Amino acid sequence: MKIHALGYLGFESPRHEQWLTFGPEVLGLQVGERGADGAVHLRMDERHRRLSIHPGEEERLAYVGWELAGRAAFEEAVTEITPELEEFATGVLGLELFGGWTSATPDGAVAGPQFYRCNPRTHCLGYVGVPGMRGVQHIAIESTHLDDVGRAWDLVQERDDIPVTVTLGRHMSDTLISFYMRSPTGFDIEFGAGGELLPVDFVQTSPATSEAWGHKFVADGWAPTVRPHTP
Repeated sequence: MKIHALGYLGFESPRHEQWLTFGPEVLGLQVGERGADGAVHLRMDERHRRLSIHPGEEERLAYVGWELAGRAAFEEAVTEITPELEEFATGVLGLELFGGWTSATPDGAVAGPQFYRCNPRTHCLGYVGVPGMRGVQHIAIESTHLDDVGRAWDLVQERDDIPVTVTLGRHMSDTLISFYMRSPTGFDIEFGAGGELLPVDFVQTSPATSEAWGHKFVADGWAPTVRPHTP
């Protein structure tokens, strides 16, 4: 299987209707046609949706939509299902390792996240192993202009209903300038601009630190969507 891009994400949330205002007012997303179940579908380009929030009793990831090049690639992919995570990311999805390094986590610990890519972007999937825990910590949305990030930064600080969880900054591993905010569904949204596109002769590196500047945690612990694992 060879993934082309991350296509869309779907979540469930008892607060799904809050995205009707949060999506356009804070992130600049367009609200599309509502789903049959009342889902809020949010657009950012020509696609029908990139982010969907369905009604549900708890805050959780419902599905991830990965794009393939065509029907033949899709039909081949459905025969390759397995789930050891490392094997699933590289052997099944066909992602390539962008890099891994030690980094501080929201609960004050230090862990070694791994990041995977499927196109010129630095990564489309990242995970960190936290014993006994599972869930989604954050998703990222990239704007085409840095000024959009500045305006969103000002807007969020002026409102008292959208907590900033990580301050404005830039990761050492890429050129994206971003900050993190808590979404109505509980997971964080990294909103940024200026992310680099990697050349075909990209060589993996291991940065000495995870942040070039900024990106200070100002929220306690993991996002509510990261919960203890129960069999």
